[in-house]
Amino acid sequence: MADVSGALNASGSVRARVVLAAQNADSYIDYYQRDTRNAYAIIEADLGPRTLLTAGIDYMRSRADGATFGHIPLFYSDGTQTDFRRSLNPAARWSYWDNSTTNTFASLKHSFDSGWKLDLSASHLKQSKEVEYSSAYNGVVDRATGAGVRLLSGVLPSQANTDSANLALSGPFTLFGRQHDLMLGAGYSRAVKAAQLYASPALIAVPDYFAWDGYLAQPASYAKRADRETTITEKGLSLATRLRPTDALSVILGARMSWYKLYDFQVTPGCAPWPARMSKRASRASSSTSA
Repeated sequence: MADVSGALNASGSVRARVVLAAQNADSYIDYYQRDTRNAYAIIEADLGPRTLLTAGIDYMRSRADGATFGHIPLFYSDGTQTDFRRSLNPAARWSYWDNSTTNTFASLKHSFDSGWKLDLSASHLKQSKEVEYSSAYNGVVDRATGAGVRLLSGVLPSQANTDSANLALSGPFTLFGRQHDLMLGAGYSRAVKAAQLYASPALIAVPDYFAWDGYLAQPASYAKRADRETTITEKGLSLATRLRPTDALSVILGARMSWYKLYDFQVTPGCAPWPARMSKRASRASSSTSA
């Protein structure tokens, strides 16, 4: 991890900070590995004695091999309880779960002479996910032969973009000779998610669950079932006040009005199959097995 910050000019009116972090770790779970990268940068500028401008970017990338879901079989076919080792991974070695997120943001804050404050912020969030999952959990284990369990696998690629903006205005006002507070707010966000839906392949039988080590033939491709896009738009207005009829009593009143719109559609054209990607870790394992 590295964290560097400081002023960018002699007066200190412009400041910046950069944070970098990385982690690569194995797990107590067999052949599960996760690699993460994070980067954060922000800059602040005093546009005046009462005005602050901020802009920055936040990036995160996560890569996981041997990722899974589901569970380990709990019972044998005769109804007795299983007792597998804690480190057993039901995933195939070629499975992976990759995520990337980039958030760009900016804000402007200003304090007026009257005591009122203005806070304006906006952001753009970009997310992507590439997943080929697998889990050997479907079925029950035969205590004598280890047969009876099948592996389910599939892919979950998706991309999403979210734009948002918020405005807040707050400050004091005088009524009946006493000072009170008023808060006004407005918000907007629009999120668009595009995903490709794939039909899961036939369940793959695991010959002997007692000898399961994650090595199993990887499906050559997955047939695309549909393209899907979802758009969610939200708008909101809020008004709140803190009334002080006496020094010992405050009364808070407020209201919010929201608009929500969901647009979801799905297209099912004749699409070419999505080729499966073999992770580097699985490629190395397959190469050593072939040798």
